Amino acid sequence: PRQTKEQQEAPGMSGSERQLMRAQKRLSMALDRKEYYEAHQLCLTVLSRLLAQDRKQEAMAFLTTHVQKFLTAKQTQTVLDLTRKLIDIDLMEKERAYDLIIAWSQQEAVPVECRIGLLQIALGPLKLEDKAVIDVLHHLAEAYIAAHNTAKAVACFIARARKASALSIEIDYSVCTDIQKALMEEADVDVLATQLCVACLSLVTILPLHFPTELFHTVLADKQLNEQYTKDAEAPDNALVFCDYVLQTLSKDAQPLLLTLSETYADLITANNLTPVLEEAASHFYNTKLDGSSTTQQPNFLASIMSMLSGGSDAS
Repeated sequence: PRQTKEQQEAPGMSGSERQLMRAQKRLSMALDRKEYYEAHQLCLTVLSRLLAQDRKQEAMAFLTTHVQKFLTAKQTQTVLDLTRKLIDIDLMEKERAYDLIIAWSQQEAVPVECRIGLLQIALGPLKLEDKAVIDVLHHLAEAYIAAHNTAKAVACFIARARKASALSIEIDYSVCTDIQKALMEEADVDVLATQLCVACLSLVTILPLHFPTELFHTVLADKQLNEQYTKDAEAPDNALVFCDYVLQTLSKDAQPLLLTLSETYADLITANNLTPVLEEAASHFYNTKLDGSSTTQQPNFLASIMSMLSGGSDAS
């Protein structure tokens, strides 16, 4: 029988191997033409053929090489998809995957939404050891600062502090310094005020009370926030006044006042999901719930913070 051109060029090669070689050539051509959607689909084809032939080491090397190519081309969704595929290969060692993801996410030219997506993969599908989670949360917080997403940056720093505390790792004022950095990048005064309140009240059970109190007054010293504090000081949506009252209340044996504050500022508390924070503070300082009833354990709301952070790879 008459041989095809591929059979003539690669005698003795099986049909599946020839199909693989053909897909690799088409992939190379698509990348040269910057036809990235087609290149993405061809990557999946090549990967499928490699895995079908049980060539897992080659599959990992192939993905590692092509993730870098798509990173250089700033093709975020393809990078994230191929990174997940890399982790799905059961031979992939977790430590090696972690090193690759961190290295990719820290490349200078990587778009911030891609950096965030890679780090979210490290937190989610990769299922890191606890101490690695602490490092990833710090990188993720920095990425959210770059993306001008103050709320998620603050949430990451708080989650990092909680994870460290759970592992009995010493925490110092540096967490407040990190949060201050995130807050001072925020141009919207209302967002700044709200996130300062969230941060300070989240930290009261993790750090000595004077640390979040110092953070509050340091950021409040900004002229715009001073004006925000004094403007409508009695309004039930003034987050700065509410935060100041709570910090003062926690420094004294004034549990009934905490309940009063929770009722007066109920709408503010609901809008910013502060009920778990206040419940934990009441448990920590007074061994009671907000309503004064006894409690035997502190609520754990780290999971809700992590759930918020895992909502996709965008920077919004």
